[in-house]
Amino acid sequence: MGAQMKREKQIILCLLLLAFIFRLFLMVHTYVIAKDGIIYISQARDFAAGRFARGLGGFYPPGYPALIALFSLFLKDFELAGGLVSVVFGSLALMPIYLLTRRMLGQKAALICGLFFACHPVLSRYVADVLSEGAYFFFFLWGIYFAWRALETKNLRYFPLTGVFAILAYLIRPEGLGLIVLPFLLIVGVKLARFRKFMSLKKCVAGLLLLSLPPLAALSPYLIYMKSRPLRPWRPETAGKWKLSLKVSISHFLGLGQYIKEEEVPIEGEPGEVRLEKRLSFSWRAFAGFAKRYGYILHKSILSYFDVLYPALWFLILVSFFKKQEPYFSPMARLFLWAFFIFYLLLFSLVRVSLRHLAGLVPLALPWASQGALRLSSLLALAPLAKRHALSPYKILPVVVLSVLIAMLPKIGRHQRTGKILLKEAGLWLEETGPPEPVIVGDLPRLTYYAGGKHIASLSYPTIVHNVRKYNADFLILRDYEENAPIINSLGPPEWSLFCRYPKEDSPGRERGVLIYRPREKMPKRPSRISGKHSESADE
Repeated sequence: MGAQMKREKQIILCLLLLAFIFRLFLMVHTYVIAKDGIIYISQARDFAAGRFARGLGGFYPPGYPALIALFSLFLKDFELAGGLVSVVFGSLALMPIYLLTRRMLGQKAALICGLFFACHPVLSRYVADVLSEGAYFFFFLWGIYFAWRALETKNLRYFPLTGVFAILAYLIRPEGLGLIVLPFLLIVGVKLARFRKFMSLKKCVAGLLLLSLPPLAALSPYLIYMKSRPLRPWRPETAGKWKLSLKVSISHFLGLGQYIKEEEVPIEGEPGEVRLEKRLSFSWRAFAGFAKRYGYILHKSILSYFDVLYPALWFLILVSFFKKQEPYFSPMARLFLWAFFIFYLLLFSLVRVSLRHLAGLVPLALPWASQGALRLSSLLALAPLAKRHALSPYKILPVVVLSVLIAMLPKIGRHQRTGKILLKEAGLWLEETGPPEPVIVGDLPRLTYYAGGKHIASLSYPTIVHNVRKYNADFLILRDYEENAPIINSLGPPEWSLFCRYPKEDSPGRERGVLIYRPREKMPKRPSRISGKHSESADE
């Protein structure tokens, strides 16, 4: 028993190392930061500088930025710290999905599931960037594992553990609260359906209380804090309303504002007196429009999930359904996995079609794919050729798994955002030659990030003029695209002067250049150092 446990630990370590190598390779070959990564790093800098109220009040939940700030204590580069947070936690997320599959299907299926998780292109790509997926997968999958242990063993100690990881997942992405909502509903539903075969009523109530009350009590200060703040400074009416995060309110998330509206209705009082009373009105027409849009997004999400999961894994999942033999899921395990998958698919469709959101559903499908690989090996062993050469399922299984991995690996080796390198180069050049911490108006937040400046988003000429005056901007930077032609044609003397065009000539396989304007008489304090082959100065 001890030798077997030691061997399994070695297998897990090898899987973790494999996952880490793939994700580190992709991180090194991700050349430009994601747009959301800029916001995460801005909040992380607030935490690192001790501006906790400002960090908590940022656009995104504070969990991932706080982890970046923690890693930045050892790595002074915030972008590198953010990438390593994702890579480390995204690799360690393999452990809970391995253990979950082991509990449901056995060690062989867990090993296959771990290999698929380590080498899956989508799971690797999103955790090799300054994005919250890596840390979210880690806490979310541990929460799922402990939720399953609670339902499987009926042991009360797993209920608060599920709640703890639900809190940690929620502090990274709001949908982490589903780790409390869905197990709660599952326990109630199973108890009602199998009253005598499930936990006793007393134990069931105790489990529900341990699952929900401690997490909500721990989160209450943060929830109250968010309620007191508006979603945006320009939306003060959202202050005082309950929110999942400072990015979106609960009513907006559920679309309530579209078909339930607050109206002032005149009410007759005493003779000659009319007063206005606020009442909620429900519009079936608006609700039908919301339902139609929701159905469209759900339809698109299901179709997109086929691409996110990967075709070879879909084939294995199909095999797992039509061949009923060991290993197999228990009825409770099937209910558990299907409930989580359907719940989050319906939840994400309330927002929009997002490949990043759908990537969170991939680990839930990997146990089915592992079962399919084992069953496909058994089917192939029944073929005449296999019988002739005395090939057992265990000899065929490595070939099946290796074939799927080889089919997936070409996508994992793709370099990320090579077409955006121009923006990074232009930003670094502007940081070197322009004024310190420049205020930049335009639609290129990545360029502004690498220039070390403050980005003011502006997409129309009136907005540009307003923001340049309001924020005393140093530069206006636009892509040299045809859709920006109306704005570019409006930029001329004496209000505007072309500072430089970067690069001077379009480079094959890269984005078209950017145009850097200076408003009025603003000029950099140092002369331009850009070479003639890369830029065109306004003085040339």
